[in-house]
Amino acid sequence: MKHKGNRRFSRLYWQVSLVFLMALFVFGSITLYISIKSARSYSVEVNQKLNWNLAKNTVQVIKPQFQKGEVKKETFSDLLHSMMVINPSIEIYLLDPEGKILGYVAPEKVVKMDKVSLTPIKQFLTEKDQTLTLGDDPRNPGEKKLFLLLK
Repeated sequence: MKHKGNRRFSRLYWQVSLVFLMALFVFGSITLYISIKSARSYSVEVNQKLNWNLAKNTVQVIKPQFQKGEVKKETFSDLLHSMMVINPSIEIYLLDPEGKILGYVAPEKVVKMDKVSLTPIKQFLTEKDQTLTLGDDPRNPGEKKLFLLLK
């Protein structure tokens, strides 16, 4: 009789252990997912803040290069190339009021879009609490990318 009691206890022990292991696995997976997602968001936000002054200074230098709604291509290209030397991971796009890409400097890949949606830009301009803003990625149609907006 004692032998059956040990078996039941052993079986119950393994069942309870399995339930706890499964709960631990699920909890660990959820925690890992949240941690990775938070780390990525934090990295994007830090990168945005680090590039803010670079973007602001770029706009101040680019503004004089406009003539009658057109930009001097050679000066613009040299300037944007210099910005990318400072930070090779950035991409710079010059847009017209309809979202058409007038000029850009982007590393490695070719820009595949000639126009981007201005909806996130307009939303960014109207919101008082300016958070991270995702817009069209001209190199990867259908994907969104963080951007800095300067007027």
